[in-house]
Amino acid sequence: MTTDDLWGKVLYAGASADRPLAALEYLAGLVALEPDRFAGVGAKNAEMPNGGWYGVTHTQDGTVVELGMVMSKVRELLKRGEFDAEGCFQAWKQREWLDTDQKRLDKKMMVAGVRTRCLTFSRKALSQVAGYDLGNLRVVHDVEDDAG
Repeated sequence: MTTDDLWGKVLYAGASADRPLAALEYLAGLVALEPDRFAGVGAKNAEMPNGGWYGVTHTQDGTVVELGMVMSKVRELLKRGEFDAEGCFQAWKQREWLDTDQKRLDKKMMVAGVRTRCLTFSRKALSQVAGYDLGNLRVVHDVEDDAG
């Protein structure tokens, strides 16, 4: 899948009738398009990219298996994509698409060695991402490919 294909999917996600799913697809597209904005789990001294970290990804064998995004960045990105952040958060929680701390929407995660509140997507959420299936998306040296 080319970068142009991914951008097309990101833009198409904005038109979906299921806005919470479209917002998740939008964010997943950003993971694929800007992998260096996400710290790897255990990366303690990684150099922060311009504009800051979007979050953290946990990969196994080059495949994304967990995604946590910094809450302030999620709000900013959803606003840029013209999504209702609070509405998405509530829908994601009802659909059990978030792994959270008790009585919260987010949970504490380490992002490049700093404990940060992140919106952490469950495996159930990642499996819902049409066309991206982060479980099969491999990020290798800033180039994405489908693991098949």
